[in-house]
Amino acid sequence: MDISALAKFFIASFVSIFVIVNPLANMPIFITMTEGDSPEKRRATALKACTTCFVVLAAFTFGGHYILRFFSITVPAFRIAGGIILFMVALQMLQVKPARIRISPEEEKEGVEKEDIAVVPLAIPMLSGPGAITTIIVLSSEHEGWTPRLLIMLSSLLTSLISYVIFSRSVSMSRVLGRSGVNILTRIMGLILAVIAVEIVVSGIRGMFPRLFAV
Repeated sequence: MDISALAKFFIASFVSIFVIVNPLANMPIFITMTEGDSPEKRRATALKACTTCFVVLAAFTFGGHYILRFFSITVPAFRIAGGIILFMVALQMLQVKPARIRISPEEEKEGVEKEDIAVVPLAIPMLSGPGAITTIIVLSSEHEGWTPRLLIMLSSLLTSLISYVIFSRSVSMSRVLGRSGVNILTRIMGLILAVIAVEIVVSGIRGMFPRLFAV
């Protein structure tokens, strides 16, 4: 891959990962779970959660293809299944509904009651849930080699850093944006994710049935 192709891949990776992690949509849940905490404890929780999120995504960046190989799953088949999962999440984002594939009502209630919610359920499954893991594996399966995977890991790191900033300043940002502002941004990211999901499914179908697309 040349420099231009690498730059495009990095931008596409970052947008895909940031949209599916979606810290803005998770911000109200974070505020609810950390209600009554001091600013210092809230920042510590945000740091631990975002660090865990990065570690999980980095692990699947370099180990996801081994999982596919172990279960004898072809990359095109995983792209189709992954694209469908991401499209389901996108529909829920467009309707501004909590993505139940990411966190269930029981997990959300447990998070409010738990003393330490940084790892579970905040980092897993809210931030680095099935949708994010699927995105990581799909991206890492598209291009072999260390350079693309390092770019994916860099995208994950940037997403985690931005998530930390959003969570650590969640109360003030919530006042500025308001519920309507958060909903608008969530719908925009849902639309972007829907387009990405469709492209992943089409890519999987093209890989599974190459003769259908032969000219």
